Amino acid sequence: MSGPERIPGGLDPGVAAELSVRHIGAGWGLPDFVFAPGEHQTSSGRREVSDGIILCGPYGVVLQTKCRTSPGDNVDRERTWIETAARDATRQASGTLRTLRSSPKTMTSLRGVPYEILADRYQWLCVIIIDHDNPPDEPIANSTSKDPAIVLLKSDWDFLFNHLRSTFAVVRYLRYVVQLEGVALGSEWVRFGQIAYMSSLEPESTVDPRLLMKGAVKYHAPILSLTPAMEDDASAQAFYRMLLDEVAVTMLSDPELAGEPRLVVLAHLDALPVSMRSTVARFLLDSITEVSKDVGGGVKWLTRTIRGTADGTQLLFGACSSQFDGFNVYLRNWVVVRHHDLREDAGAENCETTLALVLTPCINGRRPWEITICSVAGDVELDPVGAQATRDRLAMTRSVVPRRAAAKAARRHRRSRRRE
Repeated sequence: MSGPERIPGGLDPGVAAELSVRHIGAGWGLPDFVFAPGEHQTSSGRREVSDGIILCGPYGVVLQTKCRTSPGDNVDRERTWIETAARDATRQASGTLRTLRSSPKTMTSLRGVPYEILADRYQWLCVIIIDHDNPPDEPIANSTSKDPAIVLLKSDWDFLFNHLRSTFAVVRYLRYVVQLEGVALGSEWVRFGQIAYMSSLEPESTVDPRLLMKGAVKYHAPILSLTPAMEDDASAQAFYRMLLDEVAVTMLSDPELAGEPRLVVLAHLDALPVSMRSTVARFLLDSITEVSKDVGGGVKWLTRTIRGTADGTQLLFGACSSQFDGFNVYLRNWVVVRHHDLREDAGAENCETTLALVLTPCINGRRPWEITICSVAGDVELDPVGAQATRDRLAMTRSVVPRRAAAKAARRHRRSRRRE
């Protein structure tokens, strides 16, 4: 998806504003994280649940949108309308959260996938979005109650998603600034620039030495970047976004992964700092090109490991020249051992999850590559003997693969060509 979907003409302005807010989140972020309004039965009838919900990792966002259809020149009147609309929207958002917490609710993402929301699993934020052509140049106070609420102009919402291209980064930013004093509607870009600039001046944080592998390179990657995402190697950024879409669609084909596991994987990948995405994407592009070359009857792996992420995830990115016999078992064992070893060496707090994304050339030629995802979380319960046995199996597989892979891949290729 190259950006937000176009809003059809002829709609009521309020409805159009609600659609636009959701489409901005889905187009510049991911449609899997954005959920359309749902309805639930009350004693007095059916009631709409919010103007939209966003779920990304541990965070949940309730969206409420208010549209001023005919703004006037009277500053006091417009200020009163905005303050009243913000209070009403905040009250509605709190009501949505009470509804969500009362019992699980099923809502449908903008990818078209239904999902049961268990509200207690998320840290919630209410985002009140005002659609107003010329708001007064005065700050609007945020609510820092049990369910904090922040008020933004719709153009602020558009700026944040367009600049960051990451749902995780936008939500993290909003959760930070809701604790600060409010700013004038429409000036969020100014505050964002100030915070991002100050973040860029901060010294690199000290990396836990237990995380460093031999030859490791330290990389300072603040969540916020002064440079818009698409100005940082636009083709690589677009490729990374395309990978996220492919992961989302690929995991839908497995009923056991289509629900929460899929959203968890996407959130881990979306949490990669924007400034690192182009580096990872360029590595993957170069690697899949390299492993697609003739490897002389063997199998070639190129991998990159990222540790020390904000959410304690170890990310493994790689490319392999073929999906040889036992490829999925090999990948699973590799991820399990890397996960176990890091938890043993650096502590569980530095490795809550290990997630691998591996590309392999596509045999049938219908697409450039196949994508494989493997993840492990928590304690894998490997004792030292079991861990070493797994390492031995991996070493044995590496020694056998070069003799078998080329012939197996060639046979699959010939069969696929005959079918075509």
